[in-house]
Amino acid sequence: MEKVYFKLIQIKGIGPTLAKEICIKLGISLNSSYSTLSPEKSDGLTSLLGALRSPGKSSTPIEFALTQLNKKKITRLVELNTYRGRRHKQGYPVRGQRTRSNAQSARRLNKTRL
Repeated sequence: MEKVYFKLIQIKGIGPTLAKEICIKLGISLNSSYSTLSPEKSDGLTSLLGALRSPGKSSTPIEFALTQLNKKKITRLVELNTYRGRRHKQGYPVRGQRTRSNAQSARRLNKTRL
C-alpha cells in the first residue's frame, strides 16, 4: 500500500512541494495510505485534482494548467524584454549553454513555445 503523498508525486506536474501542500491543505497525513482516508478526504482529493483537468481533453490532471502557466511565464519574460525573454524569442538556449556547436535542439524547441 503506497502512501497518498508518493502517489501524488507520480502524477505528471506534481512535485514533492506541491504534493505536500495538497496534503496539508486537505488535512491528510503524509504517512497515510489511500485506503485509510475518510470518504470526505478522498472526495476532496479527487475534486481538487479533477478541477484542474483540462476541459475536453483526457490528459492527466493539472497538465493543461501547468502548460498554460509556463506559457504565461515565458510571454511575461518576452514582454519585459529580459535577457531570458530575448533568448526565448530568438530561439537560442536560455540557460547559458553554448551556441557554437550544441544549440540545434534549443533552436527547434524554443521557437515552438511562443
